[in-house]
Amino acid sequence: MSVYLYPVQATVFTLVFILLSVLFGLLWIQVSGLDPATQAENLVRSGIEVPGMRKSPRVLEAILAKYIHPLTVLSSLIVGILAAVATLLGSYGTGTGILLAITIAQQYYSLIAYERTLEMYPLLKRVLGEE
Repeated sequence: MSVYLYPVQATVFTLVFILLSVLFGLLWIQVSGLDPATQAENLVRSGIEVPGMRKSPRVLEAILAKYIHPLTVLSSLIVGILAAVATLLGSYGTGTGILLAITIAQQYYSLIAYERTLEMYPLLKRVLGEE
C-alpha cells in the first residue's frame, strides 16, 4: 500500500538497495579471496595452464576478470531486486530475511547430502581425508 502512496520514496529505496547490494557483492569477492588475482594465483600454484598462453598469474587474472566481475554484478543485481521487491510488497518478514532463510536452508540441505554421501560410500571418506 505504501508503494502507491509514496512512489518516489519506494523508487529511491529500491535503487539505493540495489546499489548497496552490488557494492556489497564487489566488496565480498575482494574480502573473501574470490577476486581474479587470488584465484589466478591459486590456479597457477595448482599447476593449471591456459594452452597457448604463458604460465603467469597476470594472464589468468585477465581471463578470470572478464567473467568474475560481470557475474558478481549480475548476481548482486538479482539478489538486490528480489530483496527490494519482496520488502516493498510486504512479504512475510523482509526480502533480505527471506533470502537469508533460503540460503540457510540450502546450506543445511547441502551438508546433509554431503554427510549421507559419505555414509553411503566409506571409501570416499578416506579419499577426502575425513577419517
